[in-house]
Amino acid sequence: VPYVSIDRMVDGEFIGGLNYGYTSYDNIFRAFVTTFQACSMEGWTDIMYQTMDAWSVVPAVLIFVLLVLLGGNIVLNLVLAVVSSSLDKLDEEEEEEEEEEEEVNSEGKGEEKEEEVEVYTGLKAIVKNPRFGQAIMICILLNTVVLAADHDGIEDNKDLVAMLDMINEILTFIFLGEMLLCIAALGAKEYFSEAFNCFDATIVVFSMFDFIYSKTLPADEESSGGAVSALRGARLLRVLKMAKEWETMQTLLKLIAKTVLEIGNFGILLLLFIFIYSLCGIQFFSNRMVFDDMDAPVDIKDYARWIEYYPDRPRSHFDSILWAMVTVFQILTGE
Repeated sequence: VPYVSIDRMVDGEFIGGLNYGYTSYDNIFRAFVTTFQACSMEGWTDIMYQTMDAWSVVPAVLIFVLLVLLGGNIVLNLVLAVVSSSLDKLDEEEEEEEEEEEEVNSEGKGEEKEEEVEVYTGLKAIVKNPRFGQAIMICILLNTVVLAADHDGIEDNKDLVAMLDMINEILTFIFLGEMLLCIAALGAKEYFSEAFNCFDATIVVFSMFDFIYSKTLPADEESSGGAVSALRGARLLRVLKMAKEWETMQTLLKLIAKTVLEIGNFGILLLLFIFIYSLCGIQFFSNRMVFDDMDAPVDIKDYARWIEYYPDRPRSHFDSILWAMVTVFQILTGE
């Protein structure tokens, strides 16, 4: 029964500062909306502050800064660029088709193009079969559903946890069998020559470590410990396995990686810019952003009042280099 051990009115659903419980990571739907809100850069600092209070300061800062940079800037802009490029490509293809039709009509006949069809045999015929790739894609989607089924309070439903663990173990061995079958069919040299295959093999290896380690732990320690959390966190990477079967996603991921590498120098310049302005902020505003109940500034010379109101200072301040850099980055995002 909910709210047995806590006061119902302190739950997030009754607190406006917590968006009445909508901003959380308790299940996949709320987590998706919360992450999308952070990517849109609308109130992302409030979400970061809540995560810092609930978890840890430095990891929360790193995660949300990277999320805003990659998700809020690079990825969204790349999506717009891909859409624009696709529209331009579609126009070019239509123009080429019109030119080809005009050539055919002017010549009065068209030449048939012969296409070479490569025939595979043995194990290679299996791994190159489109149905094999479709079956693996279904397993990846099933794995995504299993990951999304995790939610706050799931440990109370023992049957659901057991079923999800069983499905996860089955999928682990399916992905292991897929990797071994591909290596046997293509050969180790050809298989590992592709970056996505190397990434896929890394995920499989981590999954096997997760399986072996969880089986060697005592039952009362199975769900605890940093090592277990880290290995089970690797299961999330399985979602990216679909990039191996989905050529369009491969192209987009390669484009993102290429873009990140090309703007590396700009990223260093941006980091230097933030660092310099943070140092300037520390010099001018360190220990000065302290306000009383009437929002009037409290001078540090009045040390008794200053120390009284110091714990209630705003989150965005210049009292340390970490918070100074976060504050400058927050200003750059327009938040």
